[in-house]
Amino acid sequence: MNRHPVPAGPPGTTDRWELVSAGRALAVHTGPMPAGVWDRVVPHLPGVTEPPQPHPDPDHSSPVVHLPEGAGVGDVRRLLNAHLHLLHLAAECLALHAVAVERDGVAVLLLGGHGAGKSLTALALAERGWRVLAGDVTLLDTP
Repeated sequence: MNRHPVPAGPPGTTDRWELVSAGRALAVHTGPMPAGVWDRVVPHLPGVTEPPQPHPDPDHSSPVVHLPEGAGVGDVRRLLNAHLHLLHLAAECLALHAVAVERDGVAVLLLGGHGAGKSLTALALAERGWRVLAGDVTLLDTP
């Protein structure tokens, strides 16, 4: 069990959210929790640039994930990452463990295992005029 459980919000706190990753929506149903929890989760979700919006009654046109009550922040992040990965695969988009950098309209993926130096290499390239597009996980649309 994760040692950092998601704190419960007051009764009536929104427990349905819409999370958007690279233009693809995922409905997230939770037990009551404050919106501030998302600040600790969103930075670790690929393609997500904004916190999810409260969505009291989603139309269910988006896939739905139910977060278990008492799940820790790390567990929430891993569960959402898994669902987002499936959502992207269904749209022929790969989620790669890679850093993406770009310069002069040319993008390069830096691939490697944990600790291989992808982020350090991207920082060095950024100092030399490259723009970092994605860190840790890169979404790649396939034709």
